[in-house]
Amino acid sequence: MKGKVGVTFLSEIEPANAKLRQMLEIVQAQLVSERSKHEHNESELTAKLAQATHDLVLSKAQQLAAQELIENSQHALNEQRILNETRNHEIKATEASIQTLEQRLILSEAHAQQKIIELSQLQQRINTLQQNPAFAKELAELQLQAQQLLADKKNLEEVNQQLSTQCTALKARLEVLETERISFAQHQQSDGLDMTQLKQQLETAQILLNAKESEWKNKVTRAEAAGEALKKAKADVEHKAELLEIHLNLFKKHGLPPKERIFQNFLADIKRLIGSSLDAPICYISYAWEDDKTDAGKAANLALQAFLLRLERDLKTLGITVFLDVTSMNGNITDCMSTNIARSNYFLLIGTERLQLRVQDSNTNVGKEWIAIAQRMQHNPGVVIPLLYKGEFDTAFPPAITKNLIRDFRQQDDYHALMAQMQPMGLIRSLLGICLNGLNQHLQESYLAFWEKLEAKFSNIELELKNETLLITSPNYSATPGHSNASSSSSFNNPPSGTGMHGQWQGRAPAINTSLNPNTLSHTTSPAMLAKR
Repeated sequence: MKGKVGVTFLSEIEPANAKLRQMLEIVQAQLVSERSKHEHNESELTAKLAQATHDLVLSKAQQLAAQELIENSQHALNEQRILNETRNHEIKATEASIQTLEQRLILSEAHAQQKIIELSQLQQRINTLQQNPAFAKELAELQLQAQQLLADKKNLEEVNQQLSTQCTALKARLEVLETERISFAQHQQSDGLDMTQLKQQLETAQILLNAKESEWKNKVTRAEAAGEALKKAKADVEHKAELLEIHLNLFKKHGLPPKERIFQNFLADIKRLIGSSLDAPICYISYAWEDDKTDAGKAANLALQAFLLRLERDLKTLGITVFLDVTSMNGNITDCMSTNIARSNYFLLIGTERLQLRVQDSNTNVGKEWIAIAQRMQHNPGVVIPLLYKGEFDTAFPPAITKNLIRDFRQQDDYHALMAQMQPMGLIRSLLGICLNGLNQHLQESYLAFWEKLEAKFSNIELELKNETLLITSPNYSATPGHSNASSSSSFNNPPSGTGMHGQWQGRAPAINTSLNPNTLSHTTSPAMLAKR
């Protein structure tokens, strides 16, 4: 008989071990992927740093070019200003010369006019003297004077002509100089605008350069921080790889994590304790599928259903009948849900933000479930047991649920305590009706003894965990394939004292529940139900 029991146990544990090995292979692949991702991030950060350095050098070159352009423009402007001052001085000198010539011309014209008057008077006297022979000598002298006056008149006319020609030329030169002066003024104004634009461009280039330098410094700081984080991540990956090698050897030898194995023994003890003294209830698990249209949603949905499969397995170990869609749905979805809701004693409502959103739509399966469950709550609010899985208390459940006693399952490390403890939060105690009243004192005392024994074994595991962690992190420790120390190998053969395991396995779901994938659901879940959720 014992041989048959052993064979049966081995046949049950072997699939679990196979799934554990599969899960460990997946974790190892994830570690390799994480290491590759860190190496890729390091290359990308190096490239970004090189690009930032190139941008900084280019910005400085552009600034130097802008400064050189401004200096050249300033030099050209100074030369043009000197030329303008020279032309202005020449214009003033020309204007003074014109004024002098005009004055000389006026005096010469007045002198010529005076000579004409004198000549006219002389001509009159000559005419008078010609009529009187006695004045012949005087007449000759007057004629000489007249000839001299005519010569002077001719000279004055020539001088006036020269002065007039010079004055005209100077006026023409003055007009040219005035035109050049106006053109230079306009050019100077344009140069002023160009200088203003160049200064603005230089200021903009300086601002951009400062921004580039700040950005470059920030990138360097981030690159250094990323480098440090990358080094730390590499060290963590290497450390996790060492621990994973140890855990792989332990799993190959013992099958389940120590805490989980002890908890499964506890559930078996409770199942034998209650025997036929209590009627096992029927539980209906109601939850909302995450949005599986994205990779993140698919991963979240698989993690949620892995938790629910673990919960279903543990409740079934106690003899409790559980309805979970991914394992129990068959036939018409609406009829199947209605039938199982009607026959269930308790409803485990899994709180998520997705649940609160989906129950508001009566066309979804979750909305239909909630309408039927809410009707049952009107007669007995205690039939609904809320389990908070994700989100906050007021954002994960319908408003009517906030009055119920909510168990916080967001931290999976608390799973064993929330399931088994004697306080009102203990899910097993609530579902089996233990300690609700003073009846069956023996059952209460026995359950309490099993719970205290479970706590003691968990405490031993925590102590072993600390010891092994110190051993692994010690300078003399080196992880090699197949490494195992004497204390861990001997303590695993002694369930009451437990064994040391890394913190990542404490209170976690057993590996057989974390290898859930869509292929394992296809034979129990109809396509319509998958789409409707």
